[in-house]
Amino acid sequence: MGVILGSIWIRTSTLRVSNVGLNSSIGDLEVITSFIFYPASWFSRTGLRYGTEANFQWSPTMGWKFNVSVIRAVPENSLIFDMCRAGNADGVKLLLSRGDASLKDTSPKGWTPLHVRRSYPIP
Repeated sequence: MGVILGSIWIRTSTLRVSNVGLNSSIGDLEVITSFIFYPASWFSRTGLRYGTEANFQWSPTMGWKFNVSVIRAVPENSLIFDMCRAGNADGVKLLLSRGDASLKDTSPKGWTPLHVRRSYPIP
């Protein structure tokens, strides 16, 4: 969903969790809904490069949880994502060690470097 100030992405994940040894049944479902605000590119020219992710999580054992975190907004074609797609682990380590990238870097779709890496076949 695009807005003048940026984009808002909504993502819902349902996970089957195993609680072996606890009193709950095996195979309980955990639901996580994320709202991700990714700032418009004109904001980065003014120095604002951070967005926000809000998570609502429900599990049968823990109940409701709410979390808000800051994300570092980077374009889909940034070097960290290109290196993750190519499987260039040494290049990723170099970017992280120099501070040119972060594991918290987030694409406009809400993907982190780990999401990008896992979505491409391992060479």
